[in-house]
Amino acid sequence: MTNSIDGRKIGHQFTIYHGHPSPNALEKCREVAPGVNYGAEWSPAKMTDHDWPYILDNGAFAAYKHGYPWDATAFVNRLREVTERMPREPDFVVLPDVVTNAEATTERATTWAEYLEDEFRTAFPIQDGHEIEKIAPLAADLNCTALFIGGTIEWKQRHGADIVEAAHEHDLHCHIGRPGDLCWAREIGADSVDTTSIVTDQNWDRLRQFSEQQTLEMKK
Repeated sequence: MTNSIDGRKIGHQFTIYHGHPSPNALEKCREVAPGVNYGAEWSPAKMTDHDWPYILDNGAFAAYKHGYPWDATAFVNRLREVTERMPREPDFVVLPDVVTNAEATTERATTWAEYLEDEFRTAFPIQDGHEIEKIAPLAADLNCTALFIGGTIEWKQRHGADIVEAAHEHDLHCHIGRPGDLCWAREIGADSVDTTSIVTDQNWDRLRQFSEQQTLEMKK
């Protein structure tokens, strides 16, 4: 297990993973903001064959949002499809979590980390209430390559910088799920984020503004 992709460190440059994008949507992103790294975020509900960087979510948040039980079988089936259909491995697989429940998340994610350890790079999910000083070393001990910051927006923004610091101290990539503010996520040192709204809503202005802000900061 290695914290790298094709010989490079995962966290070498900020990446935006778009939820369930079409090839045309990703091409539009590159056209609007060419100075940003892009990838796809797939889930048990959807995956399109391609050769782009991508991550695989576990579907727990969607289940929570729509009020139905998490489907472990769908997740496992998607993992099998990844090896059969995709020309490259996912940058990481988000270990199954229990939304809003830190203790249950630790238990579930630990079990799945041990199950998937020899198959995929994995990200340990963090929920509201997790003790940051304990989760980062646990993730490293489980041979995870990343921390995935889930939970509420308020909790992410209150603790995000500390989680990023803890992740990097343990040589872990740090990803923020649905950060709301892309500039904030990059400024606190996150390596990547995911978002569905830019592609779904065709909110190209948001992406353009983020790219312009990044360019200004790099020129300082």
